[in-house]
Amino acid sequence: MGRKEAAIESHLCEQVALLHGFTRKVTYQARKGRPDRWCFFPRSRLLLVECKRPGEEPEPLQLQEMKMLRSLGQWVAWTDTREGVDDILVSFFTDTL
Repeated sequence: MGRKEAAIESHLCEQVALLHGFTRKVTYQARKGRPDRWCFFPRSRLLLVECKRPGEEPEPLQLQEMKMLRSLGQWVAWTDTREGVDDILVSFFTDTL
């Protein structure tokens, strides 16, 4: 993971904590394409986020996985900026309240 991607993940973790949640970085054995940040919030709310380097987009396998998770009712998103983190959180709370 590059430094810029780490900065985006750090921002995500900080913002989630400010919203009374916590994050876990999830790694999968022998499985690619999964969102790597799980954000847990009160009242059983779960947000899955894939953080990318600035200018980088998810790979086709990652997009396919996100589509499958959404089809099961999961809230999943990706971002390549700190501002994108903020936008995701606003959308998540607007949609799930």
